[in-house]
Amino acid sequence: MGEQRVRILEAATELFLDEGFDRVSVEKIATNARVSKSAIYNQFGGKEPLFDAVIGYSCEDVGAPTLEPLEANFELRAVLTNAARTAAYRIIQPKAMRIIRLALGSYNVNPKLTKIFWEHGPLRAAHHVAEAFARIKKMRRLRKLDPHELSIQFLNEIVGPFLFTVMLGVTPYPSHKEIDKKLSRVIDDFLTRHDLD
Repeated sequence: MGEQRVRILEAATELFLDEGFDRVSVEKIATNARVSKSAIYNQFGGKEPLFDAVIGYSCEDVGAPTLEPLEANFELRAVLTNAARTAAYRIIQPKAMRIIRLALGSYNVNPKLTKIFWEHGPLRAAHHVAEAFARIKKMRRLRKLDPHELSIQFLNEIVGPFLFTVMLGVTPYPSHKEIDKKLSRVIDDFLTRHDLD
């Protein structure tokens, strides 16, 4: 990643988090990043695509695993574990929490921010999990299984226990060990309830 792009992303991240999406202008981001406004438009296309890039950039340094391509003979539990850890490790970070609060807090003024957050983060993980469920559906001939609906349900069950209480500051940020323990129980229960074990 080029030095100029990094400067823009870092300046935009700090400004969005400190002042909110709607109060920050492209001009202010350009000033803080020491670039021209045209550099931002050339690299990102505008403020909303830049916000999308900020979400991705903010997730890069949290030490989460990444979603691995599905192998021909994948094991469902391993795919779900990897996807769950990716989602939970990324979302339970102070910076990620600030991004989520920004997106949710801006909903009434700019609902597009929430949509950008959803499409960039959770929806990508949901598509990955849905692909695994779709393959299982075909292999086991499970007609009633809806891969997309099941993937959204799975991700809600994964991040729900952590997201709400941590976002409200009711519970501290869990360690990776605590997350792994909780995820293992949630995945076991999920697979049993849906006869996928």
